[in-house]
Amino acid sequence: MWIVYAIQNNDGNTYCGMTTNLRRRLKEHNLGKSTYTKNKGPWTVVFSKICSSRLEARREEKYLKGGAGRKIVHEHIARVAKLADAHA
Repeated sequence: MWIVYAIQNNDGNTYCGMTTNLRRRLKEHNLGKSTYTKNKGPWTVVFSKICSSRLEARREEKYLKGGAGRKIVHEHIARVAKLADAHA
């Protein structure tokens, strides 16, 4: 099982990736073990999708890193934030 994910930091920066172990990967991001996310944390998972194969996950990751996919991730983040505000 592969997982495609998006993480976000307190500045609103997002990063998309893929992994077989999301907890471990998030920990690596927060410990500065990833070049792009190093020294920019803390990071939290804001989107994830389970994929049946590495190839499917790679295709989904590439889509999320592109313009249309990036827009979908940001719309998802906005919907979740709106729901959180409504319940606060």
